[in-house]
Amino acid sequence: MIKVRLVGIFIFLFLGGAFAAQATIKNDSLTSILKNKDASVKKRNLILYLRFAFGDMPLKDLAQAKTQTTQILQATHEPDSEGLILFIDGICQYREKNYSDAQNTFLKAIQKADQNEDHYLLYACFTHMAFIENEQGDEIQAISDFRAAKKEATIVNDAYLQIVIDINLSDIYYRNKMFNPALFYLNEAQSLITSNRVNIQRMEHSVINNKAEVYYQLKDLDSLKKYNRILHEAKEGSVGLYTFQKRTDYYVDMLRKKYPEVISTITALRADAAYHFDIIDENCLADAYFESGQLDSAKSVVQRLIGNSRGKNHAELNLYLYKLLGDIEDGKGNPNGAELAYKMALLQSLEQLKRLINVGSISSQISIDQVQNSYALRTETFKRERLWLIFIISIAGLLIVFGALLYYNVHRKKYYEKLLFESKKNEIAFINSHEVRRHSSNLMGIMQMINQGDNKYENFVEAEQYLQTELTNLDNAIKNISNKLNN
Repeated sequence: MIKVRLVGIFIFLFLGGAFAAQATIKNDSLTSILKNKDASVKKRNLILYLRFAFGDMPLKDLAQAKTQTTQILQATHEPDSEGLILFIDGICQYREKNYSDAQNTFLKAIQKADQNEDHYLLYACFTHMAFIENEQGDEIQAISDFRAAKKEATIVNDAYLQIVIDINLSDIYYRNKMFNPALFYLNEAQSLITSNRVNIQRMEHSVINNKAEVYYQLKDLDSLKKYNRILHEAKEGSVGLYTFQKRTDYYVDMLRKKYPEVISTITALRADAAYHFDIIDENCLADAYFESGQLDSAKSVVQRLIGNSRGKNHAELNLYLYKLLGDIEDGKGNPNGAELAYKMALLQSLEQLKRLINVGSISSQISIDQVQNSYALRTETFKRERLWLIFIISIAGLLIVFGALLYYNVHRKKYYEKLLFESKKNEIAFINSHEVRRHSSNLMGIMQMINQGDNKYENFVEAEQYLQTELTNLDNAIKNISNKLNN
C-alpha cells in the first residue's frame, strides 16, 4: 500500500494560534500586526496571517481581499510590501490551480524577499513552490525547495517551521518507500517538539501517526501496536485524531491477516462522517480484497484508482497499482492481462528509479546543509558566548580598576588627613608655646609685682589696665586654638 496525501496539508496548519480562525482579511488585525515594533515577530505573524486568510477564504473573495490588502500594505509603507503582494498573488493563483503562473510569481517574490533578507517570506515562498511541484509529481524539485525552506527556518531558528518541513520531507520519502529517511525526519520532528516544548496536539499526533504508517509498511507489528496505543491514549480535541486511531486500528488487523475484519471496517468508515476517508483507505481495501481472495472486488478498486491517477505524474502510486493489478490478473489465470499490467509496472518502476537516484542526491545535499547549519549555529553560539565572556572580563577589569582607584583614594585621603592633623597639631603647639604661655607668664609677672609692693591696692590699680590687656590677649589665644581644633 502506498500512502498518497497532499504534502502541503501540514504547512502552516499548526502555526499561528489565533490566525487559524482567520478566513477573511480584517483591517484591524492586519494593521495591528503591521504596528508591531519587533520586526522579526511582525514578519512571522504577517506571513502566517496572509497564508491563513488567503488560503482559506472562498475563491470568489480572493480578488477583493487582494486589493484591500495591497492598499493597506502600501499605505503603511511596509518595507517588503512588493514581495508580500507577489506572495499573495502566488497564493491566489495556486488556489485557482494556475500552477505555472503561481510558480513564476513566487520566484519574483523570492527575489524581492532575498533583497530585503526577509527569511520568513522566503520560507513561505519556497514551501508553496514545493507544494506545486509535489502536486505535479515533481518530487525532486519539491525536495529541493523544501531543502531551501529548511535553510530559512534554521536561519530564523523557528522550531515550528523546522518541524513542518521535517514532516513534509518524511512524507515524500515514505511515498517512495525510503522508510529509513522517513523515520529520520519524523524522529527529528519529535525531537524538536520535545526540546522546544511545542504544545500543538495536531502536530504531535501527526508525527505519531506517520510513524505508525512507516512501521505498517515495514510490517513491524510490535512498533505499530505501540504507536496505535499512543494515539488511543492521546487527548481528544485534535483534528484528525479519530481518523488516525481508526486507520491504525485496521492496520493492526491487516498485519494480523484479519482481512474480512479489515474489509468490514473500511466499508463502515466510508459512511462515517467523522472519519476522513481518502485514497489511503482505498489502497488498503484493495489489498484486503486481494489477500482474502476476492479478486474481482480487488480489481474493481484498483482499476478505479488507476483511472483517478491517470495523467498524474505519481510513479510510486502507479507502480504499486499496476503491480497489484498484475497479481490479480495472474491469480485469475489471465496471463495476457497480467503481462500488460506488469509491463506498465516496469515502466513506472524505471521512472521511479530515475527519481530515487535524484532523491538520494538531494538527500545527501540536505544532510550537508544540516551539518553546515549545525556548524553555523554552533559558531553563532560560540560568538555569543565569546561576546559575553569579553563583556564579563571587561566588567571584571573595570571593577578591579575601580576598586584599586577607590583603595588608592582612601589611602591617600588618610595620608593627607594625617599630614593635616600633624600640621594642625604643630600649629596648636606653636600657639600654645608662644601665645598662651607668653600671656600667662605676663599675668603671673604682674601678679607677683602686685604682691611684692607695700600697698597692694595701689599696685593693683596701677596694674589693672595691664591685667585686662593680658587677659584679653590670653582669651584670644585660647579662642584661636579652639577654632583650629574645630576646623
